[in-house]
Amino acid sequence: MDGTGYPDGLKGKEIPITARVLQIVDVYDALTTARPYKKALPPAEALSVMEREVKRGWWDPDVFAAFAEMMGREVAQPLLLAHAAAAAAAGD
Repeated sequence: MDGTGYPDGLKGKEIPITARVLQIVDVYDALTTARPYKKALPPAEALSVMEREVKRGWWDPDVFAAFAEMMGREVAQPLLLAHAAAAAAAGD
């Protein structure tokens, strides 16, 4: 979300919505799937990890909020308010 992505350096709403949705789904899948080098995280723990990453500006908070709600978890209001303030300051 911050423009450091490869290859085009797109940021915020410049990133196509399909890509923003797939980022969230891919990260969740990676966190909740066992791999030879790591155990799978339980869904609640994966969502907590993702919420921290949203706060760092890595993922779209609106898409994450919708995904978390779909998964049965409510996202903290301060997370969404912080994103709105940051987006307004950046002109997104």
